[in-house]
Amino acid sequence: AGYDAAEGDPLGGMKVSDQGYALMTERLTRHAAGRCVAALEGGYGLTVTANAAASTLTSLLGFAAEPLSSRRRPKRSTIELLSKCVEVHKAHWPVLCTEEHARRVKAAMNATVVVRELAGLQ
Repeated sequence: AGYDAAEGDPLGGMKVSDQGYALMTERLTRHAAGRCVAALEGGYGLTVTANAAASTLTSLLGFAAEPLSSRRRPKRSTIELLSKCVEVHKAHWPVLCTEEHARRVKAAMNATVVVRELAGLQ
């Protein structure tokens, strides 16, 4: 499951929260119609890895993950980078060409604008 990306891992340098692992697992399980397998891989801090793995397992057991707060929305640069990735992969993943996908990307971009305006960073 790549637990070296967990927030607080001494080697990974990433900041995926326990909540983030639960939400990713929840979404993967939903998209895979409930057929999901998790394997412990990576993670070099015992407590950090244990907490992230517990969040993954909790989600696999069907417990709902807490939604991210509005303060944890992705940065505009993150959305732009992911949009570039979509351009590369959409020929192979038809779902990335749907109106629903376009609507969600637009909503995500709009959410970053609202946050920037509230912060006075127009």
